[in-house]
Amino acid sequence: MLPLDTPLPTPHGWTTMGDVQVGDELFDESGRVCRVVAVFPVQTPDEAYRLTFDDGVSIDACGDHLWLTYDAKELAALTRRDPVWRARRRAKRPSRAKGNKSQRFVEVITARNRACPPPVMPAPSGSVRSTREIAQTLLTQHGRRNHAIPVAMALELPHVDLPLDPYLLGCWLGDGHTHAGRITTADPEIAAAYLRAGFEVVRYHSDDIDYGIHGLSSILRSLGVLGDKHIPVQYLRASREQRLALLQGLMDTDGTVARNSGAAEFTTTSPAIRCGMEELVRSLGWKVRVREGRAKLNGIDHGPKWTMKWMASEPVFRLERKLRLQRIATRRTTRFRYVVSCDPIEPVPMRCIAVDSQSHLYLAGRAMVPTHNSDALVIEALRQVAHPRYRAVIFRRTLTEASELIDRSRLYYPAAGGVWREQQKEWKFPSGAIIRFRYLENVGDELRYQGHEYQYIAFDELTHFDERQYLYLLSRCRTSDPALRCYVRAASNPGGPGHHWVKARFIDVAPPGKTYVDPVTGLTRCFVPARVFDNPILLRADPLYLKRLESLPEAERKALLLGDWDAFAGQVFSEWRRDVHVVEPFAIPAGWLRFRAMDWGFSKPYCILWFAVDYNGVIYVYRELYGLKPGCVDVGTQETAREVAQKVKAAEDWKNFIADEGVKLETQLSGEKIAYGVADPACWAKTGHDGPSIAETFASEGVFWKPADNDRLQGKMQVHLRLRGWGPERPGLKVFNTCTNLIRTLPALCYDAHRPEDVDTTQEDHAYDALRYGLMSRPWAPPKEKQRKRDAWAWDDEEKTTSYMSV
Repeated sequence: MLPLDTPLPTPHGWTTMGDVQVGDELFDESGRVCRVVAVFPVQTPDEAYRLTFDDGVSIDACGDHLWLTYDAKELAALTRRDPVWRARRRAKRPSRAKGNKSQRFVEVITARNRACPPPVMPAPSGSVRSTREIAQTLLTQHGRRNHAIPVAMALELPHVDLPLDPYLLGCWLGDGHTHAGRITTADPEIAAAYLRAGFEVVRYHSDDIDYGIHGLSSILRSLGVLGDKHIPVQYLRASREQRLALLQGLMDTDGTVARNSGAAEFTTTSPAIRCGMEELVRSLGWKVRVREGRAKLNGIDHGPKWTMKWMASEPVFRLERKLRLQRIATRRTTRFRYVVSCDPIEPVPMRCIAVDSQSHLYLAGRAMVPTHNSDALVIEALRQVAHPRYRAVIFRRTLTEASELIDRSRLYYPAAGGVWREQQKEWKFPSGAIIRFRYLENVGDELRYQGHEYQYIAFDELTHFDERQYLYLLSRCRTSDPALRCYVRAASNPGGPGHHWVKARFIDVAPPGKTYVDPVTGLTRCFVPARVFDNPILLRADPLYLKRLESLPEAERKALLLGDWDAFAGQVFSEWRRDVHVVEPFAIPAGWLRFRAMDWGFSKPYCILWFAVDYNGVIYVYRELYGLKPGCVDVGTQETAREVAQKVKAAEDWKNFIADEGVKLETQLSGEKIAYGVADPACWAKTGHDGPSIAETFASEGVFWKPADNDRLQGKMQVHLRLRGWGPERPGLKVFNTCTNLIRTLPALCYDAHRPEDVDTTQEDHAYDALRYGLMSRPWAPPKEKQRKRDAWAWDDEEKTTSYMSV
């Protein structure tokens, strides 16, 4: 928690911890805008501390407040993992070859070692530590500073229309007359900049350095700076390029370069310019130190002055005479704020917030220090703990995973008065509110919560859950008290058994960040995306992390590197491409061979697919009959075999009308010639002591089947081969877009954890089973390319000449 008067930067200026509300916009450590998703009650903690950094900045926080810090060991490891540092060390290191070795031997061994370098451990990404932990481990055993917090990156803001070019405003703020549109400068390049911008520039005397800028005064007056020099807010929240131009104008006039270090320096006697300049430099992602002194002229004290000094990572000057003296920041110390003290202070009222930043960090204080927000799912549960009837539950798939969530809750809940009850696996708060941690390992476990009532339900790693579990527990989110708000939150990565239904429910229905309103229930849902690039602290700390992600298999690489929900680890048929394998319906030529395949189901859905084979051997799935109970997940319609047989017969006997781009194409399917049908061999099992089998019931209605080849691994391979076909753009299998259930379920199938070569049969795999039955009835492999017979005398492409060949 932070004090209520702690400043928080926003895209439009500043707010405070006491005034911030849910929905307000702040910044995360990468400079991107993030949104406040939770604001928690004001509390006075038992202990509080004041952290002071090496640049003179300080910020107050409670003992349980969290920070992302690097300790001395992590900082040392960060240096050792740096490729540049390792290359320099390797170049300085003498050869360790022993004995009399020839130069050739040394060269060979060196080349081998470079070709097969030893594995490099990943660079540390810092650790989340409480203020109390920082205070207890402030110094190393050798008395060195032990904690450092990364400096925030430049604020990312859009380009705005400004009444005056930022560089020109900066020049006037530095060397302009306070009450007039005039500027005094010995650099003619600055006067030339006003000329290029369209201003009329008047030089009062031929040898004078005083310039009048006609038309400038009215613009300065509209900005509110004429007679009151300061940096307007709209310039401090302009784009990065515009802020850098403003800084360059100020530096070209009142800035200089430190003689020994090459650091940028700026001196001013104006408190308003000092505050604006500090904010400007920090908004560009740099750590600035401010030193106060006395401004003296001819021995006369004219009041305080402030000198700001920092190492910039890019040029902050445009004037050549200054630019060539500036040094660009390369040392690691410029990217971190080192904690120099963490002293106890008198506790004051504080509060904590949660933001939707992927890293859980947001910027706080005038120095824009990255600080850790509350863990989104865990802390969100605290929102209504002041109400005695409030109940919340947080789910993971297994007990081990739930234990990890419990450990995270111990960082926050005691500060809110929570008492942990181990046997019940729940926190109880002074008001009587309860937050529980539970797991749902098997489908059906959700039924244990029948009759329960929760106002907040959270799922961590949602794709690990079955859709039936999620939908059932939605009905448990309810209350009879209008003072309590009911809602559900979830977090997840792509992949896992529930990938497809999560994608269909959250990702496919609306653009990222846009709220979707269910047309049936009126309930809303929203998907907030995040990628690895949204965690710049991790990338900055471990530059090789991206390389390791890029070396992953394609599906995992797309999911973890790009946040791609169209590919995920464990996906069986990664060859599936909707733009290649799904086609618009068309009238099937009468000469094409047609057949069908069935996977039977009663309590589970049944699926019947119709196939057609073109003259090139490509198979088209042109019709499906799928017995899914409306509004349910993987639940059959419980139709009898006779009822389904009548539907099959009707589908093959009636006319089928297909609309193609507004033109009505009629295909007479009466008497459609189906060459054969294959079905699950279990359809020939007797349903009673002497009753007819499923296949016999179909036959009595005039729909005939023969047993399918039920070899699961060979059937799976046939699907792979057909999807791959002759190449990426020439598949051996195509599906009409009217076969929605096959298209929906096939790409979502995952591998079985216990049989890694087979499909997980606990998923909705009925359309897949019907598909493999059909494909196994016509096993196929891409034909080999025919060898062209060559004459005895033939042109040799490699030798670029004719040669004799025996044939």
